[in-house]
Amino acid sequence: MARGDFKEHIPRCPIACPQGCGEKVTRANVTEHLTVCPNVQVPCTAKEIGCIEIMPRGDMQKHLRECRYEQLRWIIEPLRQETISLRQDVDHLQEKYETILQQLVTLTTKSHVDQLSSTVPSQWILLNMWHVVVDMI
Repeated sequence: MARGDFKEHIPRCPIACPQGCGEKVTRANVTEHLTVCPNVQVPCTAKEIGCIEIMPRGDMQKHLRECRYEQLRWIIEPLRQETISLRQDVDHLQEKYETILQQLVTLTTKSHVDQLSSTVPSQWILLNMWHVVVDMI
């Protein structure tokens, strides 16, 4: 190999898979190979419904035949989707509640100030407004 060719040779130089699967891959393709390498540790594909197992990719099919989460996916998945939908509904209702509560505080404070303004000095009005806001919190 000529002296200037070394930098060009490195990316194309075949090496053994760093996970030990026996494949020879070029240095430039190691990352790509690791996405399919049977020795790379991966979580179970039923992780999103509760399985916590991690295994070599090559053992996944065997695991899935025994995985209780995968066997119950047809029950768990619709329930999980319904739970997600209900959480979104609760979040939306919480936002509406907070908006309505803020409007109530504003209306109560304004109404209270209007009532007081005709009967008490302005210093008392400000003090009373503060108590109304604190009580609402």
